[in-house]
Amino acid sequence: MMSDFMKRMDTIFYQQSFDAVNEFFSGFSSEASIIEWMRKRRRAEPVISEIEGLDDIIAVIPGNAHTENVGSHSDGDLFGGFRKIYSGTGDGRPDFSVCVNEGIRFALKYEPEWIVISSPNTSLYGNSREFRKAVSHAANDHNRILIPDPSVMKSKYMRIGRRNVLSGKLNINRLEKWAYEIEENLSSRFGEIYIAEPMDILHRAMNRWTFSVANTSSFIVLSGKWLKSLNGHVMDETFTSSYCEVDFSIRHTRKTGNVSFIDLPYRVHKQKISRFSLPFEHVWDLCNRIYLTHKINNSYY
Repeated sequence: MMSDFMKRMDTIFYQQSFDAVNEFFSGFSSEASIIEWMRKRRRAEPVISEIEGLDDIIAVIPGNAHTENVGSHSDGDLFGGFRKIYSGTGDGRPDFSVCVNEGIRFALKYEPEWIVISSPNTSLYGNSREFRKAVSHAANDHNRILIPDPSVMKSKYMRIGRRNVLSGKLNINRLEKWAYEIEENLSSRFGEIYIAEPMDILHRAMNRWTFSVANTSSFIVLSGKWLKSLNGHVMDETFTSSYCEVDFSIRHTRKTGNVSFIDLPYRVHKQKISRFSLPFEHVWDLCNRIYLTHKINNSYY
């Protein structure tokens, strides 16, 4: 049973309110107490819907209430003709990891050869026949994870590391500075917090990097046989939203022989996030970054 404090934290989590953010993060006395809340927090039950199609490759599209509107009927949809499974919470709460796992478990009943995990709020355009061909060329008994080659929107790898003094100086508006100050406060109380960023020149200068992993954002293609052996439990459900895919990459893509990059022309369209909302998303993601830091520092990987 959750305590009154834990219930209160559950109520204010992810609100776009300065007071809610301050109350939430000041209420926890340690890294361990934040992680305890993450493990015990209320989880929304995903709502599953589907569009029928071929079952050898199935697209799982997780997200929130608006998930079904993302890329489902677009011309040039990269997953056109495939069965699509939509797994959304319906209430706007960021339970991405839960939605991914539930969507995969639902998809596995069709015994697909491959399951695609597509990021929410993202539409992917391309030739579905070319996509199928690229997957079939890369398929073998050893490959568990297929990742598209880099695009304009996506680097091949991402780096995991910690902030340096330049990070705070490059925040250009008051909201970004406020978000950075929240992070600095937590770092002073709990220790430095790891961050994952693309491997580009700007981020290279802003942070002190420890190691790199394959970038699994936008979408990844996973072996159905492998997922079945995992009982569909792919993402660590302690993560609330982002960084569960970073955790996935650290756990699975650093092993040689697991991963292949596939040559596939495609275009990505991401729904725009307002400049007001973005700093709040970054602040609430501090929970996930604290948990990732805990796993790195305690040799979970």
